[in-house]
Amino acid sequence: MKFLFVLNIDLSINGPSVHLMNDIILAGAKQHCSIDVLCFGKGSVSSPYVKYFSLQKKPCKESFLSRYVLLVKSAKRFYKHVKNGTYDAIFLQSSPASFWFTRLFSKFGCPIIYNAQDLFPHNLFFSKQMPGGRLLFLLFNFLEKQSYRKMSKIITISDDMKNTIVRYLCPKESKISVVYNWSYSDDAIVFRQSDHRLSDNILNPSKYNVVYAGNIGKMQNINLIISVAKLLKDIDFVHFTIIGEGVEKDKLMHLSDGLNNISFFEFQSVATSEIVYALADVNIIPLVPKGIYTALPSKSATCLRSGQICLFCIDTESIFAKKISNEDGVFVYNPTDIIGIANLIKLLSSRNHSSFSRLNFIKTNMSSEFNPKRYIDIIKGACDIS
Repeated sequence: MKFLFVLNIDLSINGPSVHLMNDIILAGAKQHCSIDVLCFGKGSVSSPYVKYFSLQKKPCKESFLSRYVLLVKSAKRFYKHVKNGTYDAIFLQSSPASFWFTRLFSKFGCPIIYNAQDLFPHNLFFSKQMPGGRLLFLLFNFLEKQSYRKMSKIITISDDMKNTIVRYLCPKESKISVVYNWSYSDDAIVFRQSDHRLSDNILNPSKYNVVYAGNIGKMQNINLIISVAKLLKDIDFVHFTIIGEGVEKDKLMHLSDGLNNISFFEFQSVATSEIVYALADVNIIPLVPKGIYTALPSKSATCLRSGQICLFCIDTESIFAKKISNEDGVFVYNPTDIIGIANLIKLLSSRNHSSFSRLNFIKTNMSSEFNPKRYIDIIKGACDIS
């Protein structure tokens, strides 16, 4: 079977979806599926079954509308690269411009499988990033609904997101599968004594370290961490560390001026990030209110592997919140409960705790071994249905 993967990411740069896409491509190659990949940057899966068509320049993060126009142009450029090809199925990664990608790539006449990693335009609406307010939201929502109608299968990453799709974008529930994102392994993060020196450049071993690592945008709600840090500024031994890049970083660094209990660092390598997660006292995973219904942070699985306390700041009534709150060392608080989150961190910092194991949850829900294969099975299944 021959598949076309249309990816709106740069596979040559460390990012939240890069290892996911690489694992899916590798799973397909191991099953002797021929895969053409349209992407930005250079691909890293070396296999005679995989061929890359790389566009070197990814649309930059300007204003949303400017970026949207660039994505539409990218869709046209991608299509021109392969328009004379023949495929059994097309795998399309999440994009705000999915309407235009679907419109073009449906010309191949084969099933389109869409990977809904986040749900546009609702993600922008909930995080108050939608330009033009409700009117533009309704327009984009209409376009997305048209796009979802043309998709043979939709793979999303949580039950909450599936419910959002059914409610707002595609009522045909049988088209939608839930496959959680995974980490780099299903095993606990193991570190050596020498790794402490690596983390000491970021974490202060004499402090109680609360860590956020990832993208720094509005959806991630890093403002929450700043607010909690302000409430705990008089507790010297509690320190907040924010690692990553994004459009909100400069603003947040300015907001934290004068706070001695918070530090910012650039993106780290995968290896360093894993060690930091494993040596943090608390790994915090925040989202804006209602954000869990449109996204699930890809670092969740790695944080759960860390063996350290995981604090999810998400809507407590969500399916994922109820599911994950049963795991050892996991706490779930509403993102609006700043005082409650601050009091929890203060309480936790006064207690000793051992390492927690959530590996059964990882292997059952977020397996790096089985979940990529599930993607390939779903793509193949869409071909059989057609």
